[in-house]
Amino acid sequence: MTTQAMGKGGVTLATVLAVAMSAIAFFIDSPQPLAGDPGICLPSPNMWPLLPVASWIINLVLMLACAVTLSLVNKAYSIVPGSSSILPGIFLLMSASIPWVSGILSSSTILAIAILACLGILFSCYNTRNATQEVFVIATILAIGSMIQYAFLLMLVPVVIAALMLKCMKFKEFMALILGLVAPYWIVIGFGLVRIDQFQMPVFTNLFEGYAPAGLLFTGLINVAFTAILSLFMGLYNGIKLYAGNTRRRLFNMAINVTGIFTLIYMVFDFNNLTAYLVTFYMAAAFQYADLFALWNIRRPWLWSLLLCAAYVALFTVAVCVA
Repeated sequence: MTTQAMGKGGVTLATVLAVAMSAIAFFIDSPQPLAGDPGICLPSPNMWPLLPVASWIINLVLMLACAVTLSLVNKAYSIVPGSSSILPGIFLLMSASIPWVSGILSSSTILAIAILACLGILFSCYNTRNATQEVFVIATILAIGSMIQYAFLLMLVPVVIAALMLKCMKFKEFMALILGLVAPYWIVIGFGLVRIDQFQMPVFTNLFEGYAPAGLLFTGLINVAFTAILSLFMGLYNGIKLYAGNTRRRLFNMAINVTGIFTLIYMVFDFNNLTAYLVTFYMAAAFQYADLFALWNIRRPWLWSLLLCAAYVALFTVAVCVA
């Protein structure tokens, strides 16, 4: 089935809106992102000595690159059936609707690209006899990322679960995983790039302690809650069609769903580091939105997609006004 929820013109418009929202978030001096915690042994991206405009431009380029990669991975593995052009469009609008991640560079977009790369690698070795090289690369990506943001290491859990679901995690792959995690740290310590005393353990917080004033976070939390509730219902609804359909597609979607669920859990229990997981969370939610229009015969899909996009633009507008 081919969805007409958002054509090429709609994707172009969504991209322009996302870029404009990102620019507004930067130029109006919107609320700064939550500080979170640095990486295990190196400073996180929001602590890098970059000019503000450079930070914004780099983050915007990474967001656009993530949207393009999202579309390419979906096209390569047919995760969402049909021509789901809404996938990159709604992803960009969702990511841009939070000023904390769209107006300044943080680890959020970098983590999303890394997780998308890891999932793409897992999809490529679905049900293969030997995936040691692929698993080693995945573990290396997450280990390097964890040096600047410990959230990369936490995302190892959903990635391993996805690997088990896709039947590409056996004993040899598990050993490759361990080696891939250890190798980057072994190298940086061995070459003296990082000292042992630079290592630190993350400090976890939750909704009930150690967070910023409620007024600063309220609009962002409304955005996240809106997306979480909507994607949860859509995930259950889409699961009916996916369960009766192609096994390969169902497993790919389940791997993405597991990733989204774990990012939501981490955002609750690692609240001060919430921004690190946001773009990955929106990426998983974007697949639910795309599946809804692709799997079900919805009347006037263009109208519903327009209302969905308008909702995120409205949430961004409220956040800007509060700021």
